[in-house]
Amino acid sequence: MSRKPTEESEVVSIIIPTFNRVESLEKVMSSYLEQRNAKEIMLVDDGSTDATEFYAREMQKNHPKIRYVKNDANRGLPGSRNIGIGQASGKYILFGEDDLVFADDYCEQLLKCMDRHPEAGAVAGRLIYLRKGESPIQSLKRTRDNKGFLIGRHMLAPRFDVDIRDDTRMPYVHACALIKREVFDKVLFDEEYKVNALREESDFFIRVNKAGYEVYLCPSAACFHLPRAKSRGGVWSTGILKYQWWAIKNNNRFINKHYSFLKENPGLKGGKLKFIFLHALNRVRHLILYFLRRE
Repeated sequence: MSRKPTEESEVVSIIIPTFNRVESLEKVMSSYLEQRNAKEIMLVDDGSTDATEFYAREMQKNHPKIRYVKNDANRGLPGSRNIGIGQASGKYILFGEDDLVFADDYCEQLLKCMDRHPEAGAVAGRLIYLRKGESPIQSLKRTRDNKGFLIGRHMLAPRFDVDIRDDTRMPYVHACALIKREVFDKVLFDEEYKVNALREESDFFIRVNKAGYEVYLCPSAACFHLPRAKSRGGVWSTGILKYQWWAIKNNNRFINKHYSFLKENPGLKGGKLKFIFLHALNRVRHLILYFLRRE
């Protein structure tokens, strides 16, 4: 049954954590305002020092659905998500990002996916990284026949742009998922994933699975990450050395918590120490390449 664009259909709280990313936030905000099922759009500002608050206050004048919450202290990405959850009023919660665009019907398609799977606690659409100068429609055409593992079995690298034909049950999905309110009575985001919070969303969705809910990736819905900018705000503003160090620490936390689960879903290849070592080695490689490119 199709949902009518009435107040009764406005059941979703969209939560967008943000930190010093006002320039990209301005580019993506219209895509959140276009979501027909949105009851509210909550910006959770984790201590931004740029013009984020001014932009949010100005937007509120014309868009009453926008709510602005500024953290008293820096809480990090998982903490900001939890703050938004605590203040949201929707039957469902959908996470956005300050550098990510929703397709016009992203929220609507995820609600339909949720209807198809009554046991689901969370559903997400395809996530496609835009190339410079590329539109969302062009990116969909480019990735139309993308094949491969959704989640790599050696490094757990996700590929949520893979062109799947049907709703697919997953061990975890990306953060921009639609989640039933009741799920948060059992599972919140782990705030011990700090700085870049790498793996925090994967950790969350694995615990959603463990709590007895199903998690799905739905190809009928899509969202689009903006091209990476040379001048990086957000978690990158902490500095490349700190970023990579915490990427290693957060990954170690993740694998130690969920190794047994990951051996079965998605079928992780190799022992725990081997995986931890390979991930750390890959982070060192990224660090070396970063400094070489600067030269």
